[in-house]
Amino acid sequence: MRLMMSTLPKRYALAVLVLIATAAVVFLRFPSAVEPERRTVKAVAGDIEATVLASGTLEAGNLVNVGTQASGQVDSLKVVLGQKVKKGDLIATIDATVQNNEVRNAAASLKNFYAQRDAKKVAVRLAAIAFKRQAQMLHEEASPRADYESALASFSTALSDIQGLNA
Repeated sequence: MRLMMSTLPKRYALAVLVLIATAAVVFLRFPSAVEPERRTVKAVAGDIEATVLASGTLEAGNLVNVGTQASGQVDSLKVVLGQKVKKGDLIATIDATVQNNEVRNAAASLKNFYAQRDAKKVAVRLAAIAFKRQAQMLHEEASPRADYESALASFSTALSDIQGLNA
């Protein structure tokens, strides 16, 4: 019973597949005998007086690529269809909101970087003072060598941090 239930959907799928294949063969082998009626009119200059319903693709006689140095949403067009333009003419204006926000974000990031660098400079000065004090105390045998080594490591780490920011 279990084998029969699992093969039943496969049989339906196979039957549907055979029907689709048969329909495709019939459709491709025996195309419609009715030829569509085509109306043509000689092209002349003038006003359009009749509407023609048609489908197809229009291709331009002259194709001109236009590129921009900035991307964004067009705010306003400064030319009209068919207007002749020359190099340097303003064609459109782009909404500068996105670019202004990017400039503000970059300025904020730069200020944050400067603040971090200043904090690292202070940390280097503090570590240098602590190291100098521990070196003097070790020389006078007033503190253990471990304190001196800890101060040396802190000073070296602070120097490395500031060098990393300056890279």
